[in-house]
Amino acid sequence: MGRKLLWFFALVAICLAPRAQTVARSQERPKLKRRTVSPRAWFRRGLAFGGDKLVFAHDTNGDILESMDLSGDDVRKFAPTIDAYGGTSSNFFEHPVASSVGLGGFPCRDFYVGAGKDILHVTNDGRTVDTFVTGLDGDVRVMLFDLSGGFGNDMLVGTRNGYVYRISSLRAIFRMSSLGELIGGMDVAPTKQDYGKLGDQLFVVSGISGHLWAISPSGETTAVNVSRHIYGAEGLYFVPPDFGGRQEEGFYRVLWPFGLTKIEASDFATLRGDAFITKLDEGETFERLRWNGASFDISTVGQLDDEIIAELFVTPKMLDPGNGCHTDEKKSKEYSASSEIVRFLRPEYYRLMTQAESAPPTAVQIRH
Repeated sequence: MGRKLLWFFALVAICLAPRAQTVARSQERPKLKRRTVSPRAWFRRGLAFGGDKLVFAHDTNGDILESMDLSGDDVRKFAPTIDAYGGTSSNFFEHPVASSVGLGGFPCRDFYVGAGKDILHVTNDGRTVDTFVTGLDGDVRVMLFDLSGGFGNDMLVGTRNGYVYRISSLRAIFRMSSLGELIGGMDVAPTKQDYGKLGDQLFVVSGISGHLWAISPSGETTAVNVSRHIYGAEGLYFVPPDFGGRQEEGFYRVLWPFGLTKIEASDFATLRGDAFITKLDEGETFERLRWNGASFDISTVGQLDDEIIAELFVTPKMLDPGNGCHTDEKKSKEYSASSEIVRFLRPEYYRLMTQAESAPPTAVQIRH
C-alpha cells in the first residue's frame, strides 16, 4: 500500500512540473500574462472614440493601449507609461475604455480605463496617467458618459457582478442599482424621445440571463423585457433621431483577428429612435427595441458571421456635445467615407499568440 502511495505522489509531481514552469515564466513577464486566445474571442476589449482617434485596450495587463485613426491606419502605442492592472483569468483580462466630452466637469476627450475594481484616467495626449476611483464592488466591465444630462453628465459604470454606479467628476460615487449578474451593455435613452415613463433612463442588459432593465437617476429599477430575454447580449445602443448627419458616425467593430470595420450610419436609418442590442450567437445578431406606445417590441433585424472582439457606436452627441469639445476637423477630412473600411491590425501582444489570417467582413444586412 505504501509503495502505491509513493507512485501516486510521484505521478502527481510529474504532472504538475510543467504547470510550475509556466507559472514561473509568467511571473518573469507579468505584462504578457494572459489567457490563451481561443478561436472565438467572445469577450469585450475596450474601444473608445477620442475626437481624432480610436483607442483600443488589449486583454492583458501593463502597457495595454494603442491608438489609430478612424480608418484603422496610423496604429501606434498610446499612453506607454500606463500600467493597467486588475486583469485576471476570471474577467478575461478585460479593460473597458471610455472617453469624456467635457460635460459634467470632466475634461475634453480624456480616456478612462477599467483596471479590476479601479478606474484609471489618461489625458488625451497619453502623457499623464493617474487613478480616478478605486474599490468598486466588482470588476469594471462597461463604462460610458451620460450625454443627455439626465444623470448629471456623470460617468456610468457597470461591473461583472451587476453593480451599476454613477460617478461624478469630483469622484463622488453613487451606487444606483445591484442587479446580481454580469452586465453586458448599457446606454442612456435619448432626450425628448417618447418612451413613456422609461424616457431618459439608463438601460442595462445582461448576457447571462438576457434580462433588460431601465434605471432612473435615483436608482429606481424597472424590468423591461419580461416576456423575451436576450441571451448572449453584449452591447446596447440607442439610435438618436438625428443619427447620420456626419461621416464619422457609425458602428465600429474590431474583428477577430484584428480587422477594423465600420457599418455606415445609412444602414441604421430605419432604426432612428429605436435601440439595438448586439447578441453573440455563432456570430453577431442585431436585436431591435422599438417602442409601441406602452412597451418595447423586440425583434431580430440583422446578423453578421464576423467574430467581434470590440465594438463602438459613434453618435452625433459624441462628435459634438455642444460645448466646444469638437472632433478634430483636419483629421476628419482625412477620413475615408467608404462602407468597406478594412484594416488588419497586428499588435505586438498577439504576434506570438496566433498565425490566423483575417477574412474580409461580411456586409451587414438589416431588414427594413
